[in-house]
Amino acid sequence: MGTLFSTPLTRIKSNLINFMLTNNGERVFNPNFGLDLRSYVFENNTDLTSDEIEFKIQEGIADYFPQVSIENLTITPNEDANQINITVTYSIPQLGVDDSITIALT
Repeated sequence: MGTLFSTPLTRIKSNLINFMLTNNGERVFNPNFGLDLRSYVFENNTDLTSDEIEFKIQEGIADYFPQVSIENLTITPNEDANQINITVTYSIPQLGVDDSITIALT
């Protein structure tokens, strides 16, 4: 049986993905946890929608993950597939690392 090794970077990355994919009210005893991003999948994809998503991500990560600094955030709607692709490039200054996450919301 293999041993699962977890580094601070893998834990933070996993927690960020979990946070971004969690809907509000999904977490017992923490109903404000999560970004509720799936609610935007069937919205009209305008610049305003992308701005709202960007604001939610930046504010949520700043509140729940103060050790993470967002370097770049790209939101690409794919209306034909009812999908929103989000790429967050971030750094963790205390660890001296840069990384990115790409999520496809469907």
